[in-house]
Amino acid sequence: MEDEKSKYPVEVIAPDDLISRCCFSINGVRPLDLATDFTFSDPNHVFPNTLSAVWRKYAVERHDVDQRGEHIAREKNQRNKRVKKIVSYTGFRTALADDIRSIRTERDFGLAVDHAPSNTFRAHAHISIVSIGNPAATFTVNDKRDVVSELISRMPLDEPAAII
Repeated sequence: MEDEKSKYPVEVIAPDDLISRCCFSINGVRPLDLATDFTFSDPNHVFPNTLSAVWRKYAVERHDVDQRGEHIAREKNQRNKRVKKIVSYTGFRTALADDIRSIRTERDFGLAVDHAPSNTFRAHAHISIVSIGNPAATFTVNDKRDVVSELISRMPLDEPAAII
């Protein structure tokens, strides 16, 4: 889906394009549960059951992804000023779009990878949980766990380079 204010058109992400997911720590502690790298949005969110990601077509260098991660951390810290929670960028996870799209649960839920440019970030993409066979089906906690487990195995963590 395209941000209605976006000046960039929505494009199709090719199967062999790279997709990265920025990762963060809270108060300097990297979560032991790697599933926190893949916390999907709430089902009532404007983009339900979705992760933000970076399409490497427009963020070609690792430095581009690192800059985006630092930007997101700054935004999160601005929103959390009253909370004693400091978010730090810790790197990113990357996989081919087709490797992400090929993930399936036993109940036929999988992942879609779509371009979702914003007016300020052309490389913005979404990874969303979708029903493969039955559009009316509702996924369970187990479906989400299975999807996240596969994402962790297919998207290894790449620590940031020197950050500006």
